[in-house]
Amino acid sequence: MQSTGRDVVLLLALASTGLVGFNVFLVEATRHASPAMIGSVVGAVPIVLAIAGPMMQRSRPAARVIVAAAVVAAGTVVSAGLGGASAYGVVLSVGALVCEVAFSLLALPLLPKLGALRVAAYPAALAVPMLLIASLLGEGPGALWLPTLPEAAAFIYLGALVTAVAFFLWYDALRRLGPDRAGLFAGLVPVGALLTTAVLGLGEVRLAHIVGALLVAAGVVIGMQRSEQRMPVGGPPTSR
Repeated sequence: MQSTGRDVVLLLALASTGLVGFNVFLVEATRHASPAMIGSVVGAVPIVLAIAGPMMQRSRPAARVIVAAAVVAAGTVVSAGLGGASAYGVVLSVGALVCEVAFSLLALPLLPKLGALRVAAYPAALAVPMLLIASLLGEGPGALWLPTLPEAAAFIYLGALVTAVAFFLWYDALRRLGPDRAGLFAGLVPVGALLTTAVLGLGEVRLAHIVGALLVAAGVVIGMQRSEQRMPVGGPPTSR
């Protein structure tokens, strides 16, 4: 099946928001807000996907998934803590949240036609020249430098696993589970950070971290339980 002009526009929008915009907002936000604050704002992703995702597919959001998303978001806030931020830092964090949501919602019309592998690959390729231009505009020629061997190894890891494999797995899960249920797993990010902190000894694991992780796990379990079949937004079909 050939791609249409609409598909190309969606791919460009996906690359410019979910990849380029998210990274630019996130990096800039770290200069004006604490990582905990940023994590708390971006932690609202499950709630947004639980409501907006089904509506894009012309279905009513499932009440159970909305409740589960709220529990996951609450766990993210408890685990991360609000931290401190300027008003500009909050705006940048919200921008990162919007781009993170776009990373999933813009892919929904593309997945049935292109599949998870192409939807993961095409925006990543399109984002490369966009990020290069953004780097040159923001930092000038100094943005181009030859990485050292350890830096090159880190780039390969980030490109192969954190980008290629992770993007494919996410879009495949999005196709199989739907945006509302798949979005619940976005709340596992602070849990993974907690485990990394504990295993590598990078910081102190506090009671709030453990409580937040348990809330996230509970929300995912609630949301993954089978619920009643969704009714289309327009109500039950009428006979003709």
